[in-house]
Amino acid sequence: GIDSKIFNSNNVNPERIKQIKNQHSLESDSIKILLPGRITGWKGHLILVQAISEVIKNIKNNIEVLFVGPDENSSLKEHLKDHIQNLNMSNIFHFMGSSDEMANIYALSDIVVSSSTDPEAFGRIAVEAQSMGKFVVASNHGGSTETVINNETGYLYSPNDHKDLADMIIKAIDQNKYNSKKVIEAGVKNARENYSVKRMCKETLEFYKKI
Repeated sequence: GIDSKIFNSNNVNPERIKQIKNQHSLESDSIKILLPGRITGWKGHLILVQAISEVIKNIKNNIEVLFVGPDENSSLKEHLKDHIQNLNMSNIFHFMGSSDEMANIYALSDIVVSSSTDPEAFGRIAVEAQSMGKFVVASNHGGSTETVINNETGYLYSPNDHKDLADMIIKAIDQNKYNSKKVIEAGVKNARENYSVKRMCKETLEFYKKI
């Protein structure tokens, strides 16, 4: 479960969000795509890089991609940067490192991607993002198949398929899913009613009593 008091749009600091944008030279009018998670092969950073190379060919919108999480894997990070540079996309991607204020990071983002190449048992990203009212694009395996309501709170794409991921991102942008009031309300409702820490503890204790 997640702490819905922390991952709550009412728990953000607008002034701090401005500071983060300035610190990382983020543009004010861009659609910001966030991938939270440490830089490691199975989190799918490379899949997203490949997908974005397809996205920018098909949309007119200005987009930026935010990688937020520990980046101690220097060799993988350099490989990603080299690949991004070879695709002439260095101006699009921002390696922001670790952050202890994820509510503000989610708040300044528009679309949140969970591109894990291997199934995650739960996958906090999708649930945290929905609790913040953000549209999710996630791999169609593991926990995301349960936590994301496909076509309502997010889109599920074929794992490891960067073209399918690109199609889902393009679709989310074309259909304005990232700023839809209906999407925001559905995501918040899904996360808080089904995946809060309070709900998780209650169900766990009920199960203990049952057995």
